[in-house]
Amino acid sequence: MTEAGVRTALRTIAIIIAVTAAIDPAFARIVAEPRPLVVVQAVSAASDQLPPRARGAFPGRALIARHVKNGRLPCANDEDCVVIADGTVELDWDQRFRPVSLIKAPIDGEPNVRIQSASISRGHRAAAGSARVRMQGRGVAGKRTDVRVIDGQAVVGTATHEWSKSDTALVDVPWWPIDAGARALRIEAAPIDGEITRADNHVDIGASVAAARVRVLVFDARPSWQSTFVRRALEDDPRFVVAYSGRIAPSVAAATPSGRLDAATLDRTPIVIAGGIEALTDSDVSLLDRYVRRRGGTLILLPEKRPSGPSARLFDGAWAEQLHVSPQAIGPLRASELLRVTNPSPASTVVAASDAAPVIVSRPSGTGRIVIAGAMDAWRYRDGNGGFDRFWRSLAAEGAAAGEGLIITFADDVIERGSRTRITVVDRRIEPMMSSEARVSQRCGDALAQSVRVWPGGSIGEYIGEVAATDHGACTIEATVGDRHAAASFAVVDRAARGIDDTLAKLERRVRASGGVVANAGGEASVARTLADQSLMSRNVTAHPMRSPWWIVPFAACLSIEWWLRRQAGLR
Repeated sequence: MTEAGVRTALRTIAIIIAVTAAIDPAFARIVAEPRPLVVVQAVSAASDQLPPRARGAFPGRALIARHVKNGRLPCANDEDCVVIADGTVELDWDQRFRPVSLIKAPIDGEPNVRIQSASISRGHRAAAGSARVRMQGRGVAGKRTDVRVIDGQAVVGTATHEWSKSDTALVDVPWWPIDAGARALRIEAAPIDGEITRADNHVDIGASVAAARVRVLVFDARPSWQSTFVRRALEDDPRFVVAYSGRIAPSVAAATPSGRLDAATLDRTPIVIAGGIEALTDSDVSLLDRYVRRRGGTLILLPEKRPSGPSARLFDGAWAEQLHVSPQAIGPLRASELLRVTNPSPASTVVAASDAAPVIVSRPSGTGRIVIAGAMDAWRYRDGNGGFDRFWRSLAAEGAAAGEGLIITFADDVIERGSRTRITVVDRRIEPMMSSEARVSQRCGDALAQSVRVWPGGSIGEYIGEVAATDHGACTIEATVGDRHAAASFAVVDRAARGIDDTLAKLERRVRASGGVVANAGGEASVARTLADQSLMSRNVTAHPMRSPWWIVPFAACLSIEWWLRRQAGLR
């Protein structure tokens, strides 16, 4: 190519660059890039700075730190979300398009006392209740923790635990109801000196305080000292209405007006206590078995020797007698004649034991339960402190609550205002009705009663529905099925503290249901690997290639070289 041709080519290239830059064509292309990662801090001491471990676990990702407000997850449906939680903050969310992952962060440091969980027995306005509190202590050896039960602003129960070492403690706290109905109670462990955090020192729990008296039937197949003293303990308690029926001789019986042992009486009785059971007939055993299995009642058996005859059908496992010279401690009772089970079923619950051998055992049977009290002569060793009476009253109260014919239960014992909860109404009878209709209503505070829609559940006589907590305080649910009527209440609070273990367990269930991953602190890599497979997002990118400033380099080079060649040729 001649020198003139080179100059022409360079000038042409410069002109093309200039014209193309003026037109500036646009080109579209698809780009894959990592999504931003939202890290939500649901911890007691949240800060604006993410933990260094969290920053290092997700390289190449843009991290956005957010805090929990009003118990809701602060993530959009299309955002990748990882929650760092220690169980001190409640967190919930609606249906999401993308999964949520969880990193469980422990509360480090000591000394510290935390309440892991709490449970409470059904109370009665005429008697004290009991709250069982499980606590964990670190660096607390030699210290003392005061545990309080608080109803509103009133302290209704207290107990003290002395820490011998840093360990887990189970504390029973007696409390006294101040009114009937649903009560929102706060279980609180007073902070010790120098405690690192108070966020895990309290939980909220709902308690149902009854006011009506419970019907109890005591039946003696033959005269029995054990059932006589158990019956006297219940008759002296204002929570119970005790009916009695007993066979004194083959053709002689004694009974109160409502103390017959028949299907009609058992159908409206939540708990039956049977004494002298070695004399039960086949018809008695068949009727009691139907009462437990179909009706869902509670049957307490008071044997006086190893089971034999028709009554042996009500026992489960191998039972053997054991006699002692001196009385043995069986929970709060004392007895020298024991009936112990050697192989209780896995579904059984040991109520009291002697030398680790179960003596008083509760086992499910159908929809009800049978309690076998093997402390056969405990009535001989009643003390002046009332331990015998308190034990049987407590056992009867719990058994009666579980054996009600029409039961209303709630998915949560304490419900936050504005939320909804599931209710279940169960009607249990010895002979199920061919057809039934449930009418359920709800009343919160001073508002008018509203009907609640319920649907048939998975079994005969079961109905399921949902209710909303619209007011602060308590809501009462009333249900009518056939000739039965029942009422139950649940407490409503603004924000409930569930306890660290329960809060983390609930959050873990929600995370797994969303398809996310749960990891402990230090296992962030497993969360990062899962997110890496799903973290890329595609987007259309519009590019203007001639807008790049680098085009000035070839443009200037072409003009400069063309000018230099012209000067070398003596041209202007």
